[in-house]
Amino acid sequence: MDIVRESWEFEKEDYPGIAKRRGGTVPEDNQIAHVVLHIAKSLGKTAELFERADHGEPLDEDALKEIAAKQVVNALRLAGLSGMSTADLVRRIHEWAGSKRK
Repeated sequence: MDIVRESWEFEKEDYPGIAKRRGGTVPEDNQIAHVVLHIAKSLGKTAELFERADHGEPLDEDALKEIAAKQVVNALRLAGLSGMSTADLVRRIHEWAGSKRK
């Protein structure tokens, strides 16, 4: 998660709209909301790929792989902004996987 946190930091210069609305800063709740917008945007792109495929166009597998990679990054950003450490995230994944196997 460190590479994600270091590579996608929230700097007010990169988010002038949020900073302007929030008095020159990018508070954590706005950071979380912005990540959620990226997640929603990529879900829409995924839906578009499959909707086009339903109408006979070939599925753009490269685009799907790019979307999947971005979803992972955004999920890790959300986890980090929620205060989760890498160990917390791994533990929760194992707990969830364990509950699915019962």
